[in-house]
Amino acid sequence: MQRPRALALLAGIVLVLMFTETALTSCLPLLPGMDPDAPTAGYKVFTGRVDGFRITFEYPEGWTKTKFERYDEHADYRVQRFSPHGLSSLAVSSQTDTSGGGKYATASELVNSLLEADDNAPEFHLISKSEPSLGQVAAYEVVASFRLQGKDAHSTAVVDEIVVERRIGANYRGRIYVISTFADENEDLVVKPGYEHIVATFHFLD
Repeated sequence: MQRPRALALLAGIVLVLMFTETALTSCLPLLPGMDPDAPTAGYKVFTGRVDGFRITFEYPEGWTKTKFERYDEHADYRVQRFSPHGLSSLAVSSQTDTSGGGKYATASELVNSLLEADDNAPEFHLISKSEPSLGQVAAYEVVASFRLQGKDAHSTAVVDEIVVERRIGANYRGRIYVISTFADENEDLVVKPGYEHIVATFHFLD
């Protein structure tokens, strides 16, 4: 079975490695434990300071940070990607909610819409749904797995493996912020701790 959306994600991961790192550091007041000169051992600090992406968090120092991207999709959409290794990826994104012309009103609506795109995949399994917090505001999180099958449009590789997706989203000042991961079962063992640390250290700057 072809999985165009998931395969497009894989293609995007390949492109991730082609981008150069952009400096998105900030001279804004720093939060406790978020000093870029003294982050938690084994981590770096990301700080975004553009409108709609004024956030900060720690991410594993071995992960590749890629070019900051902005799209005119769903009224306003921004994304910062990180690549742990292999075919895995993690993205932090934000987009306007319906109050600003966006497609979705709430984080749970957005996250569930992405989940619905996968629930017809072979061996789909909903691992968990929960309501934790992100940046000290209420959030919605989903973890699921499914079998990804098909041919990568950008190579001769044929994909046939179980992948794990993790997504957590929160509404904040007219925007929906989402942290998402995509990795095969083995790589998820590496991605999960990094994802959890990003969620735990995530803060809004205004």
